[in-house]
Amino acid sequence: MRSSSLRALLAAAVVAGLVVPGASAASASGANIRCVDDVGSYAGRCTTGHDSIQAAVNAAEPGDLVLIGPGTYSEEVVVGAGKDGITIRGTDRNDVHLEGDSQTDRYGFLITARGVEVANMTASGFTHTAFFWTGTAGYHGRYLTAYNNGIYGVYALGSSGPGLFEKSYASGNPDAGFYIGECNPCDATIRDVDSVNNGLGYSGTNASGNLVIEDSRWIANGAGILPNTLDSEKLPPQCCIVIRNNLIQGSGSNPDVPLRGINAAAFGMGIGLAGSMYTLVHGNQVFDSNRYGIVVFPFPHETPNVYRAAGNRVERNTVADSGFYDLSLAAGSGDWNCFGGNTFATSDPPRIETLYGCEIQGGSLRNLPVSGGPVSTVELVTGLVRYSGNDNWRDQPVPDEQETMPDPLAGF
Repeated sequence: MRSSSLRALLAAAVVAGLVVPGASAASASGANIRCVDDVGSYAGRCTTGHDSIQAAVNAAEPGDLVLIGPGTYSEEVVVGAGKDGITIRGTDRNDVHLEGDSQTDRYGFLITARGVEVANMTASGFTHTAFFWTGTAGYHGRYLTAYNNGIYGVYALGSSGPGLFEKSYASGNPDAGFYIGECNPCDATIRDVDSVNNGLGYSGTNASGNLVIEDSRWIANGAGILPNTLDSEKLPPQCCIVIRNNLIQGSGSNPDVPLRGINAAAFGMGIGLAGSMYTLVHGNQVFDSNRYGIVVFPFPHETPNVYRAAGNRVERNTVADSGFYDLSLAAGSGDWNCFGGNTFATSDPPRIETLYGCEIQGGSLRNLPVSGGPVSTVELVTGLVRYSGNDNWRDQPVPDEQETMPDPLAGF
């Protein structure tokens, strides 16, 4: 989740015209390849050479590739006006490393140009976010590693699609490893990513419409996947997304996970639909959550309204070994939430698929009884007491090496 205190962002003008991220070979034909430092065997393809990433970005024209050689780069890179459709790639994901000053440097990449791809590198030690697209259209992040940053790992805010995060890894970030927020429609996909030991594996405040989170692994985060509605952010409510075929395991299992603020209320939730509307949760495996496996609940934080989590479908998931309940529907939730075809052992209310089965959508759920159980105001406070949060993101483990991009010159 993003608090209203984070609204102050670096500004850069966005020029007109959408360029789809990840330009094809045809669309990139004739583009310059601007190389940073020693790119080894790729050197023969370089159009120009530069001694910093920012210098290469400044020189780039729309459609160019910025290719970064192995090394540690202590810089914050801004990709702004006039840089639409550029691609920025490292030659090796594990050997190209942006390293921030963990006291002063805010962003590894701050991107406001349209259609920008960043790929095949690592960033850590930034006080805000490693890879940040904001106020743009078209973005693509892949083969990225973002660890031990002050708030987020890989983050798109107020940006329209097409958007894609894939084959990336985030850990040690106290808000979310991956975040997409303030978009409707988002027209975005998160797939085949690993989010480990973050405050939240995924958070998406007011992220709605044509957003799919799929085929990924969310392990030992404070909470696994948490789409949410906040009135203090733009475009409420959160609505109309798909969460499918993910593995969520050990949410809330690590007492030393970096996590702070209101996010602590979600500690121990595998998948939490916090004031969500018409979200489909399908075919996921959710194991060993400290409190709740999959929970639907209203979310009143920082808002004059209470968004009552309505119209959500929780179907054909396997949920096991949750500390409180595998499936939960909170008191105060809205109409038309349903649960069907799930494999589970415990629920609150009991017989949740009988009371709130998806097959009775032709009738009214409005008057069916809801238990007073999970995630009432009392339970949220209990969550905050249970886990008050740590600001220890600088001290989290360094991840193992990750899969690198097979061909960093693909498409050029």
